[in-house]
Amino acid sequence: MTGLNDQFMRYLKDEIDDRKRLEIVDSASEADLTLSGQIMYSESEPVTFNTASEPTIYASTVTADAELVDNHSHKVVWASRGICGSEQYAAVSQSLVTTSPYFLQQNLRSQDIAQMTNIQVQQTQEASSQDLVMQQLAQNLYASMSEGF
Repeated sequence: MTGLNDQFMRYLKDEIDDRKRLEIVDSASEADLTLSGQIMYSESEPVTFNTASEPTIYASTVTADAELVDNHSHKVVWASRGICGSEQYAAVSQSLVTTSPYFLQQNLRSQDIAQMTNIQVQQTQEASSQDLVMQQLAQNLYASMSEGF
C-alpha cells in the first residue's frame, strides 16, 4: 500500500498545515515530534444491489495506525490504531443524487452523467470518493492526535 500511504501523506500534511498549530519541517533533526504510521486497510465493497444483483452503491473504507514520538525523550506521546475514513459512492447513474453537496463539489453536470456508461460513472465516483475518504481520514487522525495537546 505504498502508493496509498504516499497519497495519504499529502492529505495529512495539508490537514496539519491548514490547522496552523504545528509546523512541518524538512529535516527530521529539526523536528520536536515525529509522526509515523501506515495504512492498514483499504477496501471498496458493494453495499447496495439492483434486482439483477448488480452493485449500485459501494462503500470505500481506509484505516490507519499512527504514533507520535517526542524526539527529545524518544517516548511515544500519542498512538492510535484503526483510525478510519469512509464514504459511499454510486456505481450507476440511477443511484447518483445530482443535487447532493457531494455531487455538486465534483466537476460534473447531471447532463454529463446521463451520457456516461455505468463503468464511467463508477470510476469517476470512486475517484472522487477516494479523495473524500483521504480527507476524512486525515481530519480524523489530526483530531485524535491533537486532543492531548
